[in-house]
Amino acid sequence: MNIVRIWEGYRRVGVNYGLPVHYVDIGPSIRMEPLEVVKRLRDLGLDLDRWVVFGSGFASEKGAMSLLEALRAVRIHIEVEDDGSSQTPTWFPTVDRWILYWTGKLVFNFGALRPNRDFLVCMDENIEKFLEETSNFQAVKAWVVEEPDKVYEEAKKLGIRVYKKDTREV
Repeated sequence: MNIVRIWEGYRRVGVNYGLPVHYVDIGPSIRMEPLEVVKRLRDLGLDLDRWVVFGSGFASEKGAMSLLEALRAVRIHIEVEDDGSSQTPTWFPTVDRWILYWTGKLVFNFGALRPNRDFLVCMDENIEKFLEETSNFQAVKAWVVEEPDKVYEEAKKLGIRVYKKDTREV
Protein backbone atom coordinates (compact mmCIF):
# COMPACT_ATOMS: atom_id res chain seq x y z
CA MET A 1 0.00 0.00 0.00
CA ASN A 2 1.14 3.54 -0.70
CA ILE A 3 0.94 5.51 2.55
CA VAL A 4 1.76 9.20 2.90
CA ARG A 5 1.09 9.49 6.62
CA ILE A 6 -0.57 7.84 9.61
CA TRP A 7 -1.69 10.29 12.28
CA GLU A 8 -4.26 11.18 14.95
CA GLY A 9 -6.75 14.02 14.92
CA TYR A 10 -10.36 15.05 15.43
CA ARG A 11 -13.01 14.17 12.88
CA ARG A 12 -14.13 17.29 10.98
CA VAL A 13 -17.14 15.91 9.07
CA GLY A 14 -19.76 13.18 9.43
CA VAL A 15 -21.36 11.40 12.34
CA ASN A 16 -18.02 11.17 14.14
CA TYR A 17 -17.52 14.96 14.07
CA GLY A 18 -15.38 15.98 17.02
CA LEU A 19 -14.28 12.47 17.98
CA PRO A 20 -10.59 11.55 18.09
CA VAL A 21 -9.75 9.22 15.21
CA HIS A 22 -6.73 7.81 13.43
CA TYR A 23 -6.11 8.83 9.83
CA VAL A 24 -4.30 6.96 7.08
CA ASP A 25 -3.45 9.23 4.14
CA ILE A 26 -2.98 7.41 0.85
CA GLY A 27 -0.55 8.52 -1.84
CA PRO A 28 2.84 7.96 -3.45
CA SER A 29 5.27 7.92 -0.57
CA ILE A 30 6.05 4.95 1.67
CA ARG A 31 5.19 1.42 0.57
CA MET A 32 3.75 -0.61 3.49
CA GLU A 33 2.22 -4.01 3.88
CA PRO A 34 -1.26 -4.10 5.52
CA LEU A 35 0.01 -5.63 8.77
CA GLU A 36 2.67 -2.92 9.02
CA VAL A 37 -0.09 -0.29 8.77
CA VAL A 38 -1.98 -2.02 11.61
CA LYS A 39 1.20 -2.09 13.71
CA ARG A 40 1.80 1.64 13.13
CA LEU A 41 -1.78 2.40 14.12
CA ARG A 42 -1.42 0.31 17.29
CA ASP A 43 1.86 2.12 18.09
CA LEU A 44 -0.08 5.42 17.89
CA GLY A 45 -2.55 4.10 20.46
CA LEU A 46 -5.33 2.65 18.33
CA ASP A 47 -7.47 0.52 20.59
CA LEU A 48 -10.60 -1.65 20.36
CA ASP A 49 -13.78 -0.05 19.03
CA ARG A 50 -11.99 3.08 17.76
CA TRP A 51 -12.20 4.59 14.28
CA VAL A 52 -9.71 4.71 11.42
CA VAL A 53 -10.33 7.08 8.51
CA PHE A 54 -8.76 6.26 5.15
CA GLY A 55 -8.23 9.13 2.73
CA SER A 56 -8.97 9.49 -0.94
CA GLY A 57 -7.38 6.85 -3.12
CA PHE A 58 -7.93 3.99 -0.68
CA ALA A 59 -10.79 2.58 -2.79
CA SER A 60 -8.36 1.74 -5.59
CA GLU A 61 -5.38 0.77 -3.42
CA LYS A 62 -4.05 -2.78 -3.80
CA GLY A 63 -4.10 -4.61 -0.48
CA ALA A 64 -7.05 -2.61 0.88
CA MET A 65 -9.15 -5.72 1.57
CA SER A 66 -6.32 -7.36 3.52
CA LEU A 67 -5.92 -4.23 5.64
CA LEU A 68 -9.65 -4.02 6.30
CA GLU A 69 -9.73 -7.67 7.36
CA ALA A 70 -6.77 -7.13 9.71
CA LEU A 71 -8.49 -4.11 11.31
CA ARG A 72 -11.81 -5.93 11.58
CA ALA A 73 -10.02 -8.77 13.38
CA VAL A 74 -9.09 -6.33 16.16
CA ARG A 75 -12.56 -4.69 16.30
CA ILE A 76 -11.75 -1.41 14.59
CA HIS A 77 -14.40 0.73 12.86
CA ILE A 78 -13.58 1.99 9.38
CA GLU A 79 -14.53 5.13 7.52
CA VAL A 80 -13.37 5.89 3.96
CA GLU A 81 -13.26 9.37 2.42
CA ASP A 82 -13.14 9.58 -1.35
CA ASP A 83 -14.05 11.80 -4.27
CA GLY A 84 -15.80 8.96 -6.08
CA SER A 85 -13.46 9.02 -9.06
CA SER A 86 -12.63 5.31 -8.85
CA GLN A 87 -14.76 2.20 -9.27
CA THR A 88 -16.78 0.97 -6.32
CA PRO A 89 -14.59 -1.68 -4.66
CA THR A 90 -15.92 -5.19 -4.08
CA TRP A 91 -15.24 -4.67 -0.36
CA PHE A 92 -17.63 -1.65 -0.26
CA PRO A 93 -19.97 -3.18 2.40
CA THR A 94 -17.01 -4.01 4.68
CA VAL A 95 -16.60 -0.32 5.50
CA ASP A 96 -18.70 1.08 8.34
CA ARG A 97 -19.16 4.47 6.72
CA TRP A 98 -18.33 6.15 3.40
CA ILE A 99 -17.88 9.92 3.08
CA LEU A 100 -17.89 10.82 -0.63
CA TYR A 101 -17.10 14.34 -1.80
CA TRP A 102 -19.26 15.17 -4.82
CA THR A 103 -17.35 16.09 -7.96
CA GLY A 104 -20.06 15.26 -10.48
CA LYS A 105 -18.09 12.29 -11.84
CA LEU A 106 -20.16 9.12 -11.75
CA VAL A 107 -17.45 6.47 -11.69
CA PHE A 108 -18.28 5.27 -8.16
CA ASN A 109 -21.73 3.70 -7.70
CA PHE A 110 -23.26 6.51 -5.64
CA GLY A 111 -26.55 4.63 -5.65
CA ALA A 112 -24.93 2.02 -3.38
CA LEU A 113 -24.53 4.56 -0.57
CA ARG A 114 -26.61 3.53 2.40
CA PRO A 115 -29.30 5.79 3.91
CA ASN A 116 -28.57 7.26 7.37
CA ARG A 117 -25.09 5.76 7.24
CA ASP A 118 -23.01 7.09 4.35
CA PHE A 119 -22.46 10.74 3.48
CA LEU A 120 -22.43 12.64 0.22
CA VAL A 121 -20.68 15.98 0.74
CA CYS A 122 -20.86 19.22 -1.23
CA MET A 123 -17.80 21.48 -1.08
CA ASP A 124 -19.27 23.94 -3.59
CA GLU A 125 -21.33 27.03 -2.77
CA ASN A 126 -24.06 25.95 -5.22
CA ILE A 127 -25.99 23.66 -2.88
CA GLU A 128 -29.14 23.66 -5.04
CA LYS A 129 -27.26 22.20 -8.01
CA PHE A 130 -25.67 19.57 -5.72
CA LEU A 131 -29.05 18.55 -4.30
CA GLU A 132 -30.57 18.37 -7.78
CA GLU A 133 -27.72 16.22 -9.13
CA THR A 134 -27.79 13.89 -6.12
CA SER A 135 -31.54 13.67 -5.52
CA ASN A 136 -31.63 9.95 -6.47
CA PHE A 137 -28.97 8.98 -3.93
CA GLN A 138 -30.02 7.91 -0.44
CA ALA A 139 -26.91 9.02 1.48
CA VAL A 140 -26.99 11.74 4.12
CA LYS A 141 -26.34 15.08 2.39
CA ALA A 142 -23.83 17.49 3.90
CA TRP A 143 -22.45 20.90 2.98
CA VAL A 144 -18.97 22.14 3.91
CA VAL A 145 -18.66 25.94 3.96
CA GLU A 146 -16.27 28.63 5.25
CA GLU A 147 -18.89 30.31 7.47
CA PRO A 148 -21.68 27.95 8.59
CA ASP A 149 -23.61 30.73 10.36
CA LYS A 150 -24.16 32.48 7.03
CA VAL A 151 -26.00 29.47 5.54
CA TYR A 152 -27.99 28.53 8.65
CA GLU A 153 -31.43 29.48 7.32
CA GLU A 154 -30.84 27.87 3.92
CA ALA A 155 -29.46 24.65 5.45
CA LYS A 156 -32.37 24.48 7.89
CA LYS A 157 -34.85 24.92 5.02
CA LEU A 158 -33.09 22.23 2.97
CA GLY A 159 -32.70 19.84 5.92
CA ILE A 160 -29.01 19.14 5.36
CA ARG A 161 -26.00 18.95 7.65
CA VAL A 162 -23.45 21.76 7.61
CA TYR A 163 -19.77 21.57 8.58
CA LYS A 164 -17.13 24.27 8.77
CA LYS A 165 -14.39 24.02 6.17
CA ASP A 166 -11.16 22.85 7.77
CA THR A 167 -8.44 25.32 6.83
CA ARG A 168 -5.74 23.89 9.11
CA GLU A 169 -2.51 22.55 7.69
CA VAL A 170 -2.29 18.85 8.49
